[in-house]
Amino acid sequence: MYSILIATSVLLFLPTWWYILRRDDLTGIGYAVLFIYTIFTQVGYIYYPGLSAGRYVYYGEEMFLPYWAFMTGSFAACFLGFVVVRRARWGLGLVRLEPVRSPHLFLFYALVLVFTGALVGGYFVLRPELRYGALEEDLTRETIIFLYGFRLYAAIVLALWARKRDPALARPRRGALVLFILSLTAYAAIALAVGSRSDLLYLAFGIAVFELQPLALALRKYARKLIFISLCALPFLYGLLALESARQRYNPITMGILAETMVSSERMFGTEGGMAEQMIGQDYYWPSTLLMTAMYYDVVDPLEVVKSNGANALAGLQYPYLTQTLAAKAVGRMGFGRVGGFAFHLFIEGWMVAGWFGIVYNAVAFNAGLALCRSLTRTSVLSVNRLLTAQMAIVLPSMMRMQSSVFVKVGWTHIPFIVLVVILVSGWKFRGTALGGSGVRTCRPLVERPQA
Repeated sequence: MYSILIATSVLLFLPTWWYILRRDDLTGIGYAVLFIYTIFTQVGYIYYPGLSAGRYVYYGEEMFLPYWAFMTGSFAACFLGFVVVRRARWGLGLVRLEPVRSPHLFLFYALVLVFTGALVGGYFVLRPELRYGALEEDLTRETIIFLYGFRLYAAIVLALWARKRDPALARPRRGALVLFILSLTAYAAIALAVGSRSDLLYLAFGIAVFELQPLALALRKYARKLIFISLCALPFLYGLLALESARQRYNPITMGILAETMVSSERMFGTEGGMAEQMIGQDYYWPSTLLMTAMYYDVVDPLEVVKSNGANALAGLQYPYLTQTLAAKAVGRMGFGRVGGFAFHLFIEGWMVAGWFGIVYNAVAFNAGLALCRSLTRTSVLSVNRLLTAQMAIVLPSMMRMQSSVFVKVGWTHIPFIVLVVILVSGWKFRGTALGGSGVRTCRPLVERPQA
């Protein structure tokens, strides 16, 4: 029966995802990321229960059916919500950004050089403190600021790639490739030092989204490009698996350690469990497991959700994330965040707010959050839209594995910097203008890119 339920999840997801993706790239990405963060959990919970048991989140097979029903209901509600929003023309572009020519390209290169120099200098000064698994409360203020700047730096790396690849962006483009290689090297070195596979993967994903927009058209017509990207991705994904194995044994991680791990089958696959179990039990396995904890202990506490979201939409208040609250239920103590072995899934918040009625809450939260993200990519310049969509694709996967306060927090911690980078690299200056009902027509891309 469980195999049938898992297969049903896939069969329900594919047509609904394709419908969404044909009309909006960002919503399709968010929808797919949420599914990835549950389908591996479903397979692992049934066929490899030791994964969940090892972290005290296995509650017997009887918990699978309610988990599956809530997840499936939430996906169905999100899909129906998207259809309603699209047909009613609600929230498809809350603000329109009208561009005006502004020659600020030299400021972009100044920003690249200053930001790169600051990160490289900080890397050498803070190198002893950069390690995988460190809790936020154990980090110094300087290290927290450094890591925040490091994650903003992904926007610069992507913008440099866009300047090299998109002739519609402002010229001259000389030096963009050299700066891209240097900035990518600095970014990869820092990601390796902290053992962060996600940051490397999200940047690569953002570059892929930039190249393939609109995504539905690319999936149908750009077969050669997709095959080439897939072949290039294989060694990259193997390297990410090697980083996972290396960070379990070494701290800090160096390029030499990573290379030795990649060529050693014993280091790669010699840990407990078979290769299939290790492939299932990666970072994408854990985000939705705490839903079973919330359902098992009947954790329905809308007031706690409001307080946690309110505090964590800001910075420095040290109020527990919902992840930590549920992890404390599972293991019997606080102190667990994402790096402590657990993560979150946007749909878990719906259960904590209203139990089974949280399915409706999830539909509203998902579509409202993605409408805010979409509004940033609705300008009258297609090359700017393309870059903004790719920039949002970098931060969107991590947003889907956090509580809804992330939409507010990203709005003031990341979006202003992303907009600044796009202004400088594109040579356009934005003027925000409220949209009336006639200003928004559809979620479909404004103009399809011509075929190569």
